[in-house]
Amino acid sequence: MSIIPASDAPIQNFEQIDQSFMYTQLLKDIVFEFRYDEQLLKVLIAFCRTQYTGNSHELNTIDKFEQEYELHSPVWWYTYAGFLYPMLNRALRAQELDTILMMGFFIRALHVQIEQLHAEQSNDRHVQVLTVYRGQGMSNTEFEKIKKSQGGLLSFNNFLSTSIDRDVSFLFAESNGMNPDLTGILFKIIIDSSISSTPFALLNNVSHYNDSEKEILFLMHTVFRIGEIKRLNNSDQVWQIDLTLMSDKDQQLSALIQLIRDETRELPGIHRLGLIHCDEENLTTKEQNQVQHEG
Repeated sequence: MSIIPASDAPIQNFEQIDQSFMYTQLLKDIVFEFRYDEQLLKVLIAFCRTQYTGNSHELNTIDKFEQEYELHSPVWWYTYAGFLYPMLNRALRAQELDTILMMGFFIRALHVQIEQLHAEQSNDRHVQVLTVYRGQGMSNTEFEKIKKSQGGLLSFNNFLSTSIDRDVSFLFAESNGMNPDLTGILFKIIIDSSISSTPFALLNNVSHYNDSEKEILFLMHTVFRIGEIKRLNNSDQVWQIDLTLMSDKDQQLSALIQLIRDETRELPGIHRLGLIHCDEENLTTKEQNQVQHEG
């Protein structure tokens, strides 16, 4: 998760931009350079097997992924394969470049399918404004940072799963709020399709599951404006953070993205990611802890 504080003065220096924000924006820009071939699938499969040595259930799923990859859609695999979802999102959050490169063809395929579903579903959508929710646990330190950044920007550096069902999302937030090291967070996300064309997709009929959570999936590095932040049930354990999907014409976001592109345009594709030097050990620890507390 990346946070850009609210500011009246535009960011003019490349080094002022949050590093994880830059990294995932660059990755999003080059996603279409990834290509699929059978050799890449074999490399990914071999890597996955090393990660799940001794786990017969996941190894069986990996075998199925290898044998039937082209029989199902990327969204189907994303929601079916227990090993795939955590591995992909951990790599995106923790900026594990080697894993991202191995999974690049799948990241591209999932990205493309979300865009296609969004285009198809836009024609059938009868409401312009949609509200979705996400429940998760957040470190108390990160929550304090968000509270100080009200009015600023927040981006999720992974593919973002949300639900139309508030009650399901609230249960995730509430359960995480019982941990003294975490704050339970219910994100309330407002999508106004009249001002934003950012792709997202309702996973009806394409997910492995029966749509029991009415899931909506956003592209990686979807950016939101941070709105109201308030307690729920008069408790410090669970808070609601209101987010609004960014407008296509938002000047702060457009300026940030343009600055990143201007500073990296001389480098070819993947080499742009090498510009971003994060403290990977600390970032990985923080993000792995976050993975365990989201829903």
